[in-house]
This record gives sequence, structure tokens and C-alpha cells, in this order.
Amino acid sequence: MRSRHAALGAVIASLLVASSAAAQPRRRPPRSPGPAAPTEFITVTVRAGETCAAVARRVYRAPGRTEVIHQHNPTVCPGQRRLTAGLVLRLPRRLPAAPRPSPVAWLTAVNNAVQVQTLPTAQPRAARSNDALFRGTRVSTEVRSSAELTFQDETQLRLYESTLVVILGDTSTRVRRTATARDTTLVNGSLRAFLGDLAHGPGGSAPVVVGPVIGIVGRRPPPRRPPARRRSQVAINTPGGRAILRDGESQLSVSEGARAATTLTVYRGSGQLRSGAQTVTIPEGFGARAEAGERIAPVHRLPLAPVWTALPPAVLLAPSPSLVGAYGPGVTPPGDRGVPAPAEWHVQVARDEAFTVLESEARPALAVDHLELPITPGQRFVRVSALDAERYEGPFGPVARVAVVSTALTPTAEPYRESLSLPSGVSCTLDGAPVAAGGSTVLDRLRPHTLRCAPEGDGGSAAEATFERAARAPYRVSATLEEADPVARRARVRLRLLDRSDVAYAEEAFAAQARGGPVSAEQGRAVDAAAGEWSVPVRWSVGATSFSLHLTLAADEAVDTEALSLPRPPPPPVVPDGFPQRLSLRAEGLYANMLSSYQRNADEDTSGVFMGNAKAITHGLAGSLRLGLDLRRPAVGTRGLVFGVELFAAGVVFPRGEEAPGVSTLLGAGVRLTPSNGAVQPWVSAGAGAALTGGLLRFGFDAGLGVDFRLGRALSIGPVLRYVQVVELGGDPAIEALSEDARMIQVGLGLTLRFPRGR
Repeated sequence: MRSRHAALGAVIASLLVASSAAAQPRRRPPRSPGPAAPTEFITVTVRAGETCAAVARRVYRAPGRTEVIHQHNPTVCPGQRRLTAGLVLRLPRRLPAAPRPSPVAWLTAVNNAVQVQTLPTAQPRAARSNDALFRGTRVSTEVRSSAELTFQDETQLRLYESTLVVILGDTSTRVRRTATARDTTLVNGSLRAFLGDLAHGPGGSAPVVVGPVIGIVGRRPPPRRPPARRRSQVAINTPGGRAILRDGESQLSVSEGARAATTLTVYRGSGQLRSGAQTVTIPEGFGARAEAGERIAPVHRLPLAPVWTALPPAVLLAPSPSLVGAYGPGVTPPGDRGVPAPAEWHVQVARDEAFTVLESEARPALAVDHLELPITPGQRFVRVSALDAERYEGPFGPVARVAVVSTALTPTAEPYRESLSLPSGVSCTLDGAPVAAGGSTVLDRLRPHTLRCAPEGDGGSAAEATFERAARAPYRVSATLEEADPVARRARVRLRLLDRSDVAYAEEAFAAQARGGPVSAEQGRAVDAAAGEWSVPVRWSVGATSFSLHLTLAADEAVDTEALSLPRPPPPPVVPDGFPQRLSLRAEGLYANMLSSYQRNADEDTSGVFMGNAKAITHGLAGSLRLGLDLRRPAVGTRGLVFGVELFAAGVVFPRGEEAPGVSTLLGAGVRLTPSNGAVQPWVSAGAGAALTGGLLRFGFDAGLGVDFRLGRALSIGPVLRYVQVVELGGDPAIEALSEDARMIQVGLGLTLRFPRGR
């Protein structure tokens, strides 16, 4: 029976082959290839949620051909996993032939010292971002270094410090498929894998939690979900076994040493760890460890993600920024007693939200539950995880975003001009005006400034820093007197104001105060402010010989000039005084008050002291006219004693009601002495003569003093005080014990007129 079936099958097969051969047309000899047609390009607009692989799938139906997108759009793929909706890509209309060999992955992020080795016999070289990785390439990271690998299916492997991986990829030549991370070997170190949707980058900012589950803020609405995709799976070989990672986020570590323990922790999704014939499935939130030659230990619960108890500031402005914040263990659900307690912390500070470029990393002890780390300017991201006593690391807690701006200023070549660098990722204003981020701006340090910064796109979390006005070096001032007019008594003081750095004072106008004499100064005015040249008008009064200026500059800075001598007016021409210039005519008007009790008596009682002799002379008016002749007078333009004689006629009237008034006239001569012939002339005089009182002729004399103020070359005026006495000769014997002399005091004003002297 079997032989009959075989024979029948052979016959059917021969018939099918014959019919197929008859259906085949006769082949023509191949044509010689013509010239290559120019490449035609199209523009493709990215849809919401698409990645480079999704665009390649939509345009070419080949999700593994992301290198075509990268070749013609090098700034987009593969550096960005989730592309921005609306982005326009330039792509060939037809899919080019795949290169042989084609890369299986790219280095999408390189931080510090990362090396690649393409062949076992080749020398390692420094890795660069977007380096293409082929099968057999070795990638290693040094201390404080990290790297990110992105495969054609957009699986991501993030390598931490001191890590070595060998990329083998797909070795089959019979089946063409998308290159993945399968068969990659982790020799030592630690890597973190992101598969499925997690490989596309974060869909929004990570949630930020303050305190034990107080609230979640900062999450943006998720974009439209891309079409459903097949679940991803990656197998990575290690010295201690084989780890199989599925959709989600996992971390794989290989310790150094003879036993080379392999630890797989699963944060999202699931995974498997194989060692020999044993396979252990690891669910989300657990980990497992395998050592060479030993059985895999049971799965281990991971510590909870820490929470922020004091969130780092959203904006940090400081000359030497230091990151501060506090964290603590995650909150254990009620009744859950299987969560391991933290024994150590793991703090990461990165320059990108995906934590591919780490700035600093620390593993503080459990007691250190706060941050105090120096940090460089820019947009920074901070997260913390916990490790338990078995060295299993739990998931990272919420990411804190910090905009760091260093307010340290850098001197420039120009004095009092300093540069402020502003990192990208922040939005800042200086004195209310926006300034460009990612560059530097120059500050005028002679003025105060206010810097206000906020994270880019978040104006609510702003911080301010103030820059006080820089202290000037002490000023040096030189002063010269210009345009001096000694007759009009005015001039200008030319000033040159420089500080110790020879920088000119070019601020607003300043106040000037004259010191050292009757001199007044006006406000300083700029002559050439850029050169520090200023001018101050001054005026002075008669008698001023020198002065200095006290300058009050901006910000209450003060400086004094040296003493400046004032010019004296030229002496007038000497003209000898003639007889008319020595003459003067003086008129006085005065109030008179009788001092003698006898003259003032108003008591008519005959039994009284004055026996009824009541004259009642008390108050009156007096006047005098005096003609003077200067016998000694200084020369014109000099000072000295003036001595002269005068003739005078003086009279006084005392009203007495209904009775006849008391009248006295004094005609006489005297002398006058003036100590100075300047603008202010004090004087004294004395004279004697004949006094006529009621038809009687008596002897009288007066003495006076006063001050004359010159109103011009010919006129002066001033107050007068005089004492006048009329002597009674041969008094009444009945009252000869009483003095009957009329003594009076006179106070008034005198006006002197004289012929002008020559100039």
C-alpha cells in the first residue's frame, strides 16, 4: 500500500512540474542596466503617537527600515522615539535597497566615556551619538558613564556604568526580519530594557509626588494611542544564564567575580530567568537572582518607590547651585507585610527626562534621606529608588524637574560689564524684558538688575534673583576754574571724574556744594560724559578768596575737589580825590526820649519834690542836618581809617498837650571817625555847640554812633543812636539839689550823600 501511494504521488508531482514548466515563458537574455534614475522625494507628516518605526511601517510597510528615515532626517531618528505630531519628514518615494550588512541598532545616547569595538581584533574607539551598531559589536561604559542602544524594532537597552554588552542580533540568513536585541550578551555591569510602548519614550512628564501620597501633579494628557502592536520579547545571554524580557521595563545586572550572579528585576511587564534546566517566571514588582552552578533563588519582592517629602525647587537660582530636597520610603498598603524595607538609596540626576544622560549618581546610606548635591545649570531631572538588604533595587519614584540657573557673573574685557549665562530649558526676564535662553547676556553692573526665571512652558513656578549695583572704586577728581569773571563774581569749574579703574563717571547729573567761603554752586552738567568731563557754575560774594566743591554722585557716593583760588577784581584806576569828593551831607530823623526826671515831671503839687514845677517833657521827634569834610581818607581801592569834621544843626520837639511844646535847637561842630571805608562803615561822632531853648542860649553837646551801608557809589544808609545833653547854667537856688540839665536819647535812621570818587 505504501509503495502504491508513493508511486501515485510521484506521478502527480511529475505532472505538476510539467504543467508548471509549460506555463513558464521563455526567458530573454538580461538587458544591460541603464543609468540610475534620480531619487524622487516626498514629504510625510508625522501623526500623533508615531515613532520612526511606525512611519516606516506606514510609508514602506517595512518597520525595520528606520535607517532610511534617519539617513534623510538625521536630527530626528533614531534620537527621538515618539515624534512630534505635525513634524514634516523628507523621504524617498520608493524604498531603497537594504544595505549589506545593515545595522541592527544605534547608539542613541552617549554620556561620558563609552567605547565601541566592531571586531574582536579591532581597537576600541570612543563612541559617538547615533553610531550604527552591527552584529558582533561590543559596547562598553566606563565609570560615571552610560549609553542607550535603540534597535530597529525600537527596543531600548540603557547601559549603566562599568557595563559590557556584545550585540549579536539575528544570525539567520534565510529569514529577513526586524533586528532586535535578542541574542545580545551582557558580559558584566547593568542595563535597563524598555520594550513595547515604553520604548517610545515617556508620553508626558513623570508624576511628581510630595509627601506620602499627597497628590500628583504635572501629568500632561496622554497622546492618542498608536495602533495595537505585537508584544515584544527579548532574550539576553549572561554568564549565569539567559534572561527573557517582555513588554515593559526591566533591569538586568551581572556582578563581577567567579560566580557572576545574574539579577533580573521587573518593574513593568514580566520576564523569565533561565539557568541550566531551571526557568523562573518573574512578575511585575519582583526580581530573581541566578549564580553560576546554583539554582535560581525564589522570586523576591522589590522595595516600593520612594516619595518626595520635600520636593526640590522648580527653579534654582544661585551663584553655586546646590540641589536640595528630601525623600522617604513609599507608603505600604494596609495589611501588606511582605514589602522589604529600604536599606540604601539610589539617586540619579539627569540632563534629559529619559535619564539617558546622567549628570550625577549616588547611593547614599538609609540615614541620608535628603539631597545636597552640587548641580550644573540647565534643565535637570531627579529621581530616587530604594535598595533592600539583598541588594534588590525597586522602581524609581516620581521625577522632579528642576530648572537650574547659575547667577555667577563672568567679567568681560569692559569694566563694570559682566556676562550672565542662561541655560536652555528656562524662560527668563531681566528687568522685565525677556532674554534668550541657551546663551549669555551682558549686565551693566553700575545699575541694579532683577532676574526672573521659570521652567520653559511653566510660568507659575518662577524664582527671582537680584544683582545689586557694583561698588565703584573710589573716584579721582581734577578741577580747574574756567571763564572766571572777577567783576561779576562768577565762573565755571571744569571737572574730570574717573574711578581707580580710569572709568569715567557717566551717570546722571550730580549735586555740587561749595565749601570754604560765601560761594554758591549749581548742579553739575555734562560736557563729555563718556570722558567724565563735567561743568559746575559757581558764584561768589565780596570777600570770598577760595573754595572747594563737595560732589554727591549717584548712589550717594561723594568726592571733594582740592581748594580753588578765586580771582580778585582788578583795582580801579586811581583818581585823586578833589574837594567835592571829600564832602558829605547827612540827614537824620530820630525819635527822642527825655531822660531827666526834672524835665519829665508832671506833678503840679508845690509841696512835692519839684515844688509844682511840672514841665511834662517825655517823648518827641528830632532831626539833624550835618555837613562833613573828610580830612583823612585812604586811596581808592584800599581800606583804612576815615577821619573828618562836620558842622551840624539839630533840633528836637517835645509835644506837651495844650501847652506850648518844648523845643531845643543845637548848632555846633564836631568830629567823625570811620574805621573802614568799605561797603559796611561803622562810625562814631562827637560835637558841641550852642543850644537855644525857649529863647535862652545854653551850652549843649551830643555823641553818636551808627553803621552806614553803601547803596552805591554816592549813597549810604544806616541806623543812628545819639545822646544829647543841654547844660543848665545858674539853676533855681530852691531846687539846686536837683539837676535841671535836659538829657535825652535819640534813635533813628541816617542817610548820607557824597560826591562819587573816581574809579
